[in-house]
Amino acid sequence: FGSELTALDEENGGLALLLAGPLSRRRLLLERLAALLVGCAALAVFVFALLALWNAAFLAGLSYGVLAAACANLGLLAFFFGALAAFFGCHSGRAHLSRDLAIALMALLFLANLLPGFISGASALRPISPFHYYAGADPLINGVDLADALILAGGALVLGLAALLRFNRRDLGI
Repeated sequence: FGSELTALDEENGGLALLLAGPLSRRRLLLERLAALLVGCAALAVFVFALLALWNAAFLAGLSYGVLAAACANLGLLAFFFGALAAFFGCHSGRAHLSRDLAIALMALLFLANLLPGFISGASALRPISPFHYYAGADPLINGVDLADALILAGGALVLGLAALLRFNRRDLGI
Protein backbone atom coordinates (compact mmCIF):
# COMPACT_ATOMS: atom_id res chain seq x y z
CA PHE A 1 0.00 0.00 0.00
CA GLY A 2 2.85 2.36 0.78
CA SER A 3 4.27 2.12 -2.73
CA GLU A 4 0.93 3.17 -4.18
CA LEU A 5 0.24 6.20 -1.96
CA THR A 6 1.02 8.63 -4.75
CA ALA A 7 2.85 6.67 -7.42
CA LEU A 8 -0.13 4.64 -8.67
CA ASP A 9 -2.24 7.76 -9.13
CA GLU A 10 0.67 9.43 -10.88
CA GLU A 11 1.07 6.50 -13.27
CA ASN A 12 -2.60 6.27 -14.21
CA GLY A 13 -3.15 10.03 -14.47
CA GLY A 14 -5.42 10.35 -11.44
CA LEU A 15 -2.97 12.50 -9.52
CA ALA A 16 -3.47 15.40 -11.92
CA LEU A 17 -7.20 15.27 -11.25
CA LEU A 18 -6.72 15.09 -7.49
CA LEU A 19 -4.29 18.01 -7.39
CA ALA A 20 -6.34 20.16 -9.77
CA GLY A 21 -8.67 20.97 -6.89
CA PRO A 22 -7.90 22.73 -3.64
CA LEU A 23 -6.11 19.66 -2.24
CA SER A 24 -2.40 20.36 -1.67
CA ARG A 25 0.32 17.79 -2.21
CA ARG A 26 1.18 17.93 1.47
CA ARG A 27 -2.37 17.27 2.62
CA LEU A 28 -2.83 14.44 0.10
CA LEU A 29 0.30 12.65 1.25
CA LEU A 30 -0.31 13.23 4.96
CA GLU A 31 -3.86 11.86 4.70
CA ARG A 32 -2.63 8.82 2.82
CA LEU A 33 0.16 8.25 5.35
CA ALA A 34 -2.47 8.47 8.09
CA ALA A 35 -4.53 5.86 6.19
CA LEU A 36 -1.42 3.67 6.00
CA LEU A 37 -0.97 4.02 9.76
CA VAL A 38 -4.62 3.08 10.38
CA GLY A 39 -4.20 0.07 8.09
CA CYS A 40 -1.10 -1.04 9.99
CA ALA A 41 -2.97 -0.62 13.29
CA ALA A 42 -5.83 -2.72 11.90
CA LEU A 43 -3.31 -5.38 10.88
CA ALA A 44 -1.88 -5.37 14.40
CA VAL A 45 -5.38 -5.72 15.93
CA PHE A 46 -6.23 -8.57 13.56
CA VAL A 47 -3.01 -10.43 14.37
CA PHE A 48 -3.62 -9.86 18.08
CA ALA A 49 -7.13 -11.32 17.79
CA LEU A 50 -5.78 -14.41 16.03
CA LEU A 51 -2.98 -14.86 18.56
CA ALA A 52 -5.39 -14.35 21.46
CA LEU A 53 -7.68 -17.05 20.05
CA TRP A 54 -4.71 -19.37 19.54
CA ASN A 55 -3.47 -18.61 23.05
CA ALA A 56 -6.86 -19.42 24.58
CA ALA A 57 -7.52 -22.50 22.44
CA PHE A 58 -4.18 -24.16 23.06
CA LEU A 59 -3.64 -22.86 26.60
CA ALA A 60 -0.31 -21.36 25.60
CA GLY A 61 -0.23 -19.22 28.72
CA LEU A 62 1.11 -16.09 27.09
CA SER A 63 0.17 -12.83 28.71
CA TYR A 64 -2.34 -10.87 26.64
CA GLY A 65 -0.46 -7.68 27.46
CA VAL A 66 2.74 -9.12 25.99
CA LEU A 67 0.79 -10.29 22.92
CA ALA A 68 -0.75 -6.85 22.47
CA ALA A 69 2.62 -5.11 22.81
CA ALA A 70 4.25 -7.47 20.31
CA CYS A 71 1.41 -6.89 17.85
CA ALA A 72 1.68 -3.12 18.29
CA ASN A 73 5.39 -3.44 17.53
CA LEU A 74 4.45 -5.44 14.42
CA GLY A 75 2.21 -2.55 13.36
CA LEU A 76 5.16 -0.16 13.78
CA LEU A 77 7.37 -2.42 11.66
CA ALA A 78 4.71 -2.57 8.94
CA PHE A 79 4.36 1.22 9.05
CA PHE A 80 8.13 1.62 8.78
CA PHE A 81 8.27 -0.43 5.58
CA GLY A 82 5.10 1.21 4.26
CA ALA A 83 6.70 4.62 4.77
CA LEU A 84 9.85 3.35 3.06
CA ALA A 85 7.81 2.24 0.05
CA ALA A 86 5.97 5.58 0.10
CA PHE A 87 9.30 7.41 0.01
CA PHE A 88 10.41 5.39 -3.01
CA GLY A 89 7.03 6.04 -4.66
CA CYS A 90 7.24 9.78 -4.01
CA HIS A 91 10.77 9.80 -5.37
CA SER A 92 10.23 7.77 -8.53
CA GLY A 93 6.52 8.16 -9.29
CA ARG A 94 6.41 4.49 -10.25
CA ALA A 95 4.45 2.11 -8.03
CA HIS A 96 6.03 -1.15 -9.16
CA LEU A 97 9.56 0.20 -8.87
CA SER A 98 8.93 1.58 -5.40
CA ARG A 99 7.35 -1.69 -4.25
CA ASP A 100 10.24 -3.72 -5.63
CA LEU A 101 12.85 -1.43 -4.08
CA ALA A 102 11.12 -1.58 -0.70
CA ILE A 103 10.88 -5.38 -0.84
CA ALA A 104 14.55 -5.70 -1.86
CA LEU A 105 15.64 -3.38 0.95
CA MET A 106 13.39 -5.26 3.38
CA ALA A 107 15.10 -8.53 2.43
CA LEU A 108 18.56 -7.00 2.81
CA LEU A 109 17.67 -5.54 6.20
CA PHE A 110 16.25 -8.89 7.29
CA LEU A 111 19.55 -10.53 6.32
CA ALA A 112 21.45 -7.82 8.19
CA ASN A 113 19.56 -8.87 11.31
CA LEU A 114 19.88 -12.60 10.63
CA LEU A 115 23.52 -12.95 9.51
CA PRO A 116 25.22 -11.97 12.79
CA GLY A 117 23.84 -15.19 14.27
CA PHE A 118 25.72 -17.21 11.67
CA ILE A 119 28.79 -15.14 10.80
CA SER A 120 31.13 -13.96 13.50
CA GLY A 121 32.11 -10.34 13.16
CA ALA A 122 28.86 -9.39 11.40
CA SER A 123 27.24 -8.08 14.56
CA ALA A 124 27.74 -4.49 13.38
CA LEU A 125 25.01 -5.11 10.79
CA ARG A 126 22.27 -5.83 13.29
CA PRO A 127 21.61 -2.24 14.52
CA ILE A 128 20.89 -1.02 10.97
CA SER A 129 17.98 -3.42 10.64
CA PRO A 130 14.46 -2.48 11.77
CA PHE A 131 13.90 -6.19 12.42
CA HIS A 132 16.41 -5.90 15.26
CA TYR A 133 14.22 -3.26 16.90
CA TYR A 134 11.10 -5.30 16.22
CA ALA A 135 12.23 -8.62 17.67
CA GLY A 136 15.63 -8.02 19.27
CA ALA A 137 14.32 -7.97 22.83
CA ASP A 138 12.18 -11.13 22.38
CA PRO A 139 8.84 -9.32 22.73
CA LEU A 140 6.80 -12.48 23.37
CA ILE A 141 9.00 -13.30 26.36
CA ASN A 142 10.09 -9.93 27.72
CA GLY A 143 7.54 -7.56 26.27
CA VAL A 144 8.41 -4.75 23.91
CA ASP A 145 11.39 -2.55 24.65
CA LEU A 146 10.08 1.03 24.59
CA ALA A 147 13.34 2.39 23.17
CA ASP A 148 13.17 -0.09 20.28
CA ALA A 149 9.54 0.83 19.58
CA LEU A 150 10.45 4.52 19.60
CA ILE A 151 13.28 3.86 17.14
CA LEU A 152 10.86 2.10 14.78
CA ALA A 153 8.32 4.90 15.11
CA GLY A 154 11.00 7.55 14.67
CA GLY A 155 12.37 5.81 11.58
CA ALA A 156 8.89 5.66 10.07
CA LEU A 157 8.37 9.33 10.87
CA VAL A 158 11.66 10.29 9.22
CA LEU A 159 10.77 8.25 6.13
CA GLY A 160 7.32 9.86 6.00
CA LEU A 161 8.85 13.34 6.25
CA ALA A 162 11.42 12.48 3.58
CA ALA A 163 8.58 11.28 1.32
CA LEU A 164 6.71 14.52 1.96
CA LEU A 165 9.73 16.68 1.18
CA ARG A 166 10.48 14.75 -2.00
CA PHE A 167 6.85 14.75 -3.15
CA ASN A 168 6.53 18.51 -2.57
CA ARG A 169 9.67 19.35 -4.53
CA ARG A 170 9.53 16.86 -7.40
CA ASP A 171 8.25 17.77 -10.83
CA LEU A 172 5.35 15.37 -11.19
CA GLY A 173 5.02 15.64 -14.92
CA ILE A 174 1.25 15.97 -14.77
